[in-house]
Amino acid sequence: YKDDYETWIEYGLQSVHDKTLKKINRGHDFDCFLKVYDMTKSKGINVCVHVILGLWETHDEMMQTAKLLAKLGVDGVKLHMLCAVKGTKLAEMYEHGEVGFMSENEYVSTVCDFLEYLPENTKIHRITGNGYKDDLIAPRWLGKKFNTLNKIDKEFTKELKNKLNISQNDYKLFSGKFIMTGSGGEKKEFNKFTGNLLYEGEYLNGKRNGKGKEFYDYNKIRYE
Repeated sequence: YKDDYETWIEYGLQSVHDKTLKKINRGHDFDCFLKVYDMTKSKGINVCVHVILGLWETHDEMMQTAKLLAKLGVDGVKLHMLCAVKGTKLAEMYEHGEVGFMSENEYVSTVCDFLEYLPENTKIHRITGNGYKDDLIAPRWLGKKFNTLNKIDKEFTKELKNKLNISQNDYKLFSGKFIMTGSGGEKKEFNKFTGNLLYEGEYLNGKRNGKGKEFYDYNKIRYE
């Protein structure tokens, strides 16, 4: 089957830290994930790994997850923000003041830092989700998905400008990639950052592309 079709298997790792996996009742440890990951890759199947940010880990601990996934060279990653929905133990804990959640700005910054560690051939399948609005308890900002996507886009742009010392007008989006124009017409490749967000039917750099169906496509930044 995999020889005729592009085939992926997705694993809900969520974190590389066993203490976190135990706390959220995943029912497996990191070594268990590594075993099934190696088995899957030995069959030539693409693997997408799910990660939840905001699992009451420090920033360094979340970045350790990014670094280990980068070391493994995983084919794809889906990032999620921890949230509480109706009818769950987590919602009950939140309502009793036992747990808290990341602010939107904290999440945006963490996502950008996380993605910097991933190799350029790792596909980013998702960078946030919003759950079902009717069931969402917290954080409420998660219900405005495209607002969060736009903030992530702006944060990447700001970091890129700071790194390369360029102005807002020195870049444009073309065919899903940042096409960078150096002041001297030079061509450069910048591998540590991820390109602009593309999401059809939503505003992108102040313009609407009008295709109506959302999607996400990260491309590495290049000067051309």
